[in-house]
Amino acid sequence: MSDTIIPRGRSIEATMAELDISRATVNRLLSQGKLKAVKVGSKTLVTTESIDAFWRSLPAATFRSPSKKAA
Repeated sequence: MSDTIIPRGRSIEATMAELDISRATVNRLLSQGKLKAVKVGSKTLVTTESIDAFWRSLPAATFRSPSKKAA
């Protein structure tokens, strides 16, 4: 049996760092329902499940080949 603890939520600051986004963007995603949060005492924690779901909802990046310059 493993003693690994899997967090159920992350602070706003940890969410900002994990997603590499601003506090304003975290707040916007929360207000849009794209991220979900719970209150634990006075702390607001963004659920790990909603962070994972948000990641899965993002589109794949596409890249095009560099254009060749005329010689």
